[in-house]
Amino acid sequence: MKSTKTLILNGQLQKDIEVASELLSNDKIVSFCTETVYGLGAWGFSEKAINKIFKAKNRPKCNPLIFHVANIASAKKLFFHENCKNKDVIENRFTLLAHSFWPGPLTIVSFKSNKVPLLATANSAKVAVRIPSHLVAQKLLNTVKKPLVAPSANASNRPSPTCAKHVLATLDGKIDAVLDGGICQRGLESTVVDITQKCPIILRLGAISFEQIKAILPNIKVKNGGKKLKNEHASPGMLKKHYSPEIDSITLLPSSEMLKFWHTKTALLMLNNSAKKLKKELGIRKYKSPIETLPDDPLLYAKELYAAFYRLENHNATKLIIEKPALNLKNTDDWQAILDRLKRASSKNN
Repeated sequence: MKSTKTLILNGQLQKDIEVASELLSNDKIVSFCTETVYGLGAWGFSEKAINKIFKAKNRPKCNPLIFHVANIASAKKLFFHENCKNKDVIENRFTLLAHSFWPGPLTIVSFKSNKVPLLATANSAKVAVRIPSHLVAQKLLNTVKKPLVAPSANASNRPSPTCAKHVLATLDGKIDAVLDGGICQRGLESTVVDITQKCPIILRLGAISFEQIKAILPNIKVKNGGKKLKNEHASPGMLKKHYSPEIDSITLLPSSEMLKFWHTKTALLMLNNSAKKLKKELGIRKYKSPIETLPDDPLLYAKELYAAFYRLENHNATKLIIEKPALNLKNTDDWQAILDRLKRASSKNN
């Protein structure tokens, strides 16, 4: 992997982690690996550094950022619950979630400390915080000893990166460095939970499922897409069009519709078993059109989804048909976060 513009650092080397830490301490922006996707880090209390993130990603400032910290004590410093009417309820929810899922792919949203700049929260009184579990992210956070804001390290609305190569595909020359930690284990963004509402609400479905959180907070609900909350931009990833590869036309269709496109020049993204069945029934595709097949298991599908999007971009596909995974009573929860990404990626609206 080569880059002539952005410094590439090795996340396995402590000396390179120290270089990344030094850059971040001096208001530079550095991409680093987490268990979900690569984040684009900046010192969270520096508006100068935060502005660089928005500029590099061409990210609208109404889209908030998630703070990444090394431990629960550091997370607590970013929140302020003293004046809350339901302080005890909020703090109990925080404790239950933090001790159940941190470090890991859960983001908790609650009322922010005055130390947290409004620029990082889209002018919201709430802040989103998580503790990543990836060893490289942990080493970086423990070395820099500062809270880092870190949205996904890609140009706005493009697929999230799950390896350093993906970061460079859209941000080479726009960021100071990428700390290469290999391929992300999850490949799907964190689940975002707002603990300040009457009932806690999942604002963004992600790597931790609704059922997993419900086991800890039985009254949890999932945000209704048609119902606005007081703080509509409390979570990133809520734009209608998001996670989208650079392909002119993207359509999400049920399995039954895929056979119409088998012998066309259209690019396809399908489940492994579906593609095998069509190949058996219809033979090899007549045109050398790109086709990406992904595992039928939702966890493996999620891990490989964004990489498939980037490969399709490299094929210069102009039209893409995505097979919509079929749901049943047993697998619905496992596929919900993936379906959210597929719907946003294929949305015609910004």
